[in-house]
Amino acid sequence: MEAVLEGMAEYHSTELAQKVKGGVKESLMKENFIGGTILLGYKIVDKKWTIDEKEKIIIEEIFNRYYNNYKVKEIVEYLNKNGYKTKQGNPFTLSLISKLIRNSKYAGKCVINGVEYKNLIPAIIDKHLFQLCNLKMDEHKHKQIKAEQRTNYILSGKLYCGHCFNLMTAETGTSKQGIVYHYYKCFNRKKNPDKCNKSTVNKEWLENFVIENTKKYILNPITIEEIAKSVVEKFNNEITKNTTLENYERQYTQIKKNIESLINAIMNGLKSPSIQEKLAQLEKDKENIGEKIVTEKSRELKPLNEDSVARFIMQFANNNLIDEYSRNEFFNNFINRVILYDEKMLIIYNTSKDPQHEIYFQEQNENKNIDRLLTESQKNLQFEDDTKKVKKWNKKSRLNNKGSNEMLLAGQW
Repeated sequence: MEAVLEGMAEYHSTELAQKVKGGVKESLMKENFIGGTILLGYKIVDKKWTIDEKEKIIIEEIFNRYYNNYKVKEIVEYLNKNGYKTKQGNPFTLSLISKLIRNSKYAGKCVINGVEYKNLIPAIIDKHLFQLCNLKMDEHKHKQIKAEQRTNYILSGKLYCGHCFNLMTAETGTSKQGIVYHYYKCFNRKKNPDKCNKSTVNKEWLENFVIENTKKYILNPITIEEIAKSVVEKFNNEITKNTTLENYERQYTQIKKNIESLINAIMNGLKSPSIQEKLAQLEKDKENIGEKIVTEKSRELKPLNEDSVARFIMQFANNNLIDEYSRNEFFNNFINRVILYDEKMLIIYNTSKDPQHEIYFQEQNENKNIDRLLTESQKNLQFEDDTKKVKKWNKKSRLNNKGSNEMLLAGQW
């Protein structure tokens, strides 16, 4: 459910962004902070991006060390060892360092909605140093891509071995003819072949099988309607009143009343330098509060409705999921994890329903065609055993399955 909500929130925020684009653009033209995350190395003073001299040292240290051929891992170790913290007070991570080095705002370049604002954020890093660091990172990335042959294993981190409950990870093999094949293989078996006998599985077949059955089980009109209802209920219940926005709107209304009172006084013949100064200050306050209202509205979450959520989910039902991006989006939104046995698999979904479905399919063989049929008692016994194993494993791995769908697919491949 959380993954579906995250995907829907991104979809919803895109629509909201269009509605407040005009007001935000006006604030940007004035080189004002428009809200959102404040980067490490900066602080906001009088609505302006300002360099934080204490945090600036951290950013300079990161870029200088990376330029001098320190590995990202070594930079992380150095920062954490010396007590440096992120903006949120957390230890540094590999991914965060990479994001910081890639962030052009540190070189004073800020692009929003395709428009570059050159004077919005002061540069901490020299543009030349920024470019050199990013060229170095590009070179490293290209080496990785070449080594991985651009193959994306979209079940990575979600696929588990049904024998030992370890992750199943990427594996490649090359035939005598030079053809490269891609598989998923139990990581435990890779390290200790004697400790797990789970067979490898063809990557393309497995990913397509999961997609096809998810479409059948999740992306049908009845289930989509139920998911949409659950998403709307959960999302809208978690929306809290924006007290900051309400406070700004009250201030704005009061300032307008004060301005009208002063204008009436002037029109009635009451004139003095102090009244003119007060009126000018009120006009300035009105403008400032107005900008804050625009910023808060851009952050504000609006209630969802079932139709918009259903349309969002239907995008995946109507998509052939051929390209890499759409397949990744599909798996991230709907698949929690997959547990793979030799004769079956258990798919756990990111939805609010939790009935468990067993589906047995026909066994295919080149020489014979045998229907693998189990009696109802056999099915129930096998399913109960699998459920106990999964519950025990969930507790061991500290994974929370609350509100997940579980679908058991079995057969021989």
